[in-house]
Amino acid sequence: MLEEIISVSKPRASKMVTADPEVLKTLPGIDSKISFCSFVNYLQDNRSAVTDTKERFYNYLIEKFGEQTSLLNNEENLVSSADNDALLEMLSTSLFPAVADHDKISFALAAPYQFRVFYYSDSFRKLFFDDKKEYLLLPAGMPPEELKTIECAMIYEHVLEKFYGIKLNDSPELVYPVIDANTGMKRYYRIRYDRRFIDIDLKAELPPIQDCAVCLNTFRIMDLEKQLAKMPLDLFEVKGFAVWVAEDVTTSESLDAIKKILLKQDECDAGVINDLKRTVQALVGLSDIEVGLMPFVKINELGYDAIERVMNVNFYGTIYITKTFLPHLLTRPEAHVVNVSSMGGFLPLSPWD
Repeated sequence: MLEEIISVSKPRASKMVTADPEVLKTLPGIDSKISFCSFVNYLQDNRSAVTDTKERFYNYLIEKFGEQTSLLNNEENLVSSADNDALLEMLSTSLFPAVADHDKISFALAAPYQFRVFYYSDSFRKLFFDDKKEYLLLPAGMPPEELKTIECAMIYEHVLEKFYGIKLNDSPELVYPVIDANTGMKRYYRIRYDRRFIDIDLKAELPPIQDCAVCLNTFRIMDLEKQLAKMPLDLFEVKGFAVWVAEDVTTSESLDAIKKILLKQDECDAGVINDLKRTVQALVGLSDIEVGLMPFVKINELGYDAIERVMNVNFYGTIYITKTFLPHLLTRPEAHVVNVSSMGGFLPLSPWD
């Protein structure tokens, strides 16, 4: 948001980068054009409510965009021109005041409701472009149907709010799992999608809302395919640009994944343990963390070797360590031995059979 104080890393030269065309074929299309009219209108509407210094900056941007009438008239070929890099850099500065660590923010300017970005920070490029910097990556492992649901939900949220006065309760989020190049650890980034500079217009008559797949009690789209049939996306034209801001949500995503793993009713096999280990490693940011789960086994099914191993680790291991350090501790004026156990010592969890 413009009102937020967010640091911004130095943007690179503008260049249109899209997602893999084969993936884009699976997504519904919408008439989308890049324009800066909404942004200029925003500056004009808000310049009287800001400080004198910012007002002068807004006026300067309005003047510069006024000189570049092609940008206001949707000529996308000029967006990727080096002649406009300075102007786009000033635009990004108005969005993200550079007052803090410039390496912390990852952002991109994108075509409305499409996976096409034309201006971006270096950190965004490193996180979300392929190794050759030719394609915009999509979340690894996300099925095309889920990607389609998220894209359509964002469009219909805008449509329903503008033309029907309905605000949907569902807000699907685009979350990227990314491997950190420095640590090798997985991190998660949520894309915050700012659509304030996108205008959406009608190209044909809208259907009655009662005929669509929107539940007017829960304000949710109950059947996406029906919604697309009753209110196809070719009814609309969108102009402007979106602002993508990547937020690190590794902690919340990792905790949610751990919860799902622990609540599984399946057997505790090696695959589950490995999933849990990788998720815990992502949470703490360390690759040398080992984790395990205590299985619920029946006493009658335990072999004597397993019983001996448990006793050696849990009982004799504690005794041996204590006896090793005790002579040295007894020579000190004051010392303590603290042994930590689980609640299993008070309430055994293994049934007899």
